[in-house]
Amino acid sequence: MQQYLPFLQWIDHQRDHMKNLVISWCNINSHTLNVAGLEEQMKAIKKSFEQLGGEIKEIELQPLTVVDEQGKQIKTPLGKALHITKRPDAPIKILLGGHMDTVYSKNSTFQKVVDQDNIRLHGPGVCDMKGGLVVLLTALQALEKSPYAEKIGWEVIINPDEEIGSPGSHTLFKDAASRHALALLFEPAHSDGSIVTSRAGSMKLSIVVKGKSAHAGRDFAKGRSALFAIAPLITDLEALNTLKPNGDEVANFEDQVIVNCGELRSGTGHNVVPDLAVLRLNVRSGNPEKLKETRAKIEELVKKHSARDGIWMEIHEDGTNPPKVVDAGSEKILQWLEGCSRDLGKNFSKKPSRGACDGNFLASCGLSCIDTLGAVGGNIHTHDEFILIDSLPERAKLAALLIMRLGSGDYQVESRNKVINL
Repeated sequence: MQQYLPFLQWIDHQRDHMKNLVISWCNINSHTLNVAGLEEQMKAIKKSFEQLGGEIKEIELQPLTVVDEQGKQIKTPLGKALHITKRPDAPIKILLGGHMDTVYSKNSTFQKVVDQDNIRLHGPGVCDMKGGLVVLLTALQALEKSPYAEKIGWEVIINPDEEIGSPGSHTLFKDAASRHALALLFEPAHSDGSIVTSRAGSMKLSIVVKGKSAHAGRDFAKGRSALFAIAPLITDLEALNTLKPNGDEVANFEDQVIVNCGELRSGTGHNVVPDLAVLRLNVRSGNPEKLKETRAKIEELVKKHSARDGIWMEIHEDGTNPPKVVDAGSEKILQWLEGCSRDLGKNFSKKPSRGACDGNFLASCGLSCIDTLGAVGGNIHTHDEFILIDSLPERAKLAALLIMRLGSGDYQVESRNKVINL
């Protein structure tokens, strides 16, 4: 442990710089569909990562195909991904990553960071996950100052579309999986600091319902309400849930199924029979078979409820993250992280999550992956999102120590192979 202390102590002195970097990045709106904001954000991130001396590329992504409010498929542009590599021929190759996009739109009232007490930062994306990107940057800076860097070849992917399931960038992660011994992603930890182990798979679906418009008074009987048609379907979808309100979030993790009807658009006025309804829903399960079974049940329900005069229904799949299962290699990395935490004087805990991320894609490719080495905070995806400032250097030290120990030979991995030596 003694040989790593100078580089870990350097991280301790970066607390205020890390905090200020989080503030500056989070004051840029980088909502997933704000391409101009993402461009500004990428330039700011690129400027900081250039200091590492790696090869930097900007990667254009294919546009996103979505179902709009009229039930039609349209293409929407996405931002660029940032790709950075250094020492690609080194004996140990590590993939690192995170995302620059947030869930807060350009029109959101939640746009700026507030530092009230020098303990927490409150702002858009501070925890999910611009704080994690600062942790990633700082860990690599510490590595590059150390003599252990020469054994580590690293590749960084920072994508602009993770919050919508990485439809344009997931292939970047899948393509990179075979080149590395392991992957470290810097999504936020659980609010108690726990590392995420297994993750649920996440399937996004849109159901388009078409009926027939009519005047609600004069010609009501001639109309076919898409809204009335979809209402009983939503009730049946709710019944597919196995996780009930106030249920145990961890117990029977792999057997539980969540079906969330997240958005319903229909109608043009109170006196018009609505001829269109668009429902967006999200299905989650830690069990791949449960995910498939639930998709099949939804298809049967759609068939059932569309079997009426003048009503037409269709399902569109908007993207799927496969469940993330912890393999033997990931278990070994968790053991290493526990040892690093102990040596840093910190507690270590782990538990599953129903949130999906790019770690799901990497695990599905057989790459051992830990994906929550980012900052500690909470209330993500809400206007109460916050980060604990001290977690920035703490998590950077954890990641840096793990990587330096890989470079020093304390921890052994196979060269150019995704399997961890046990």
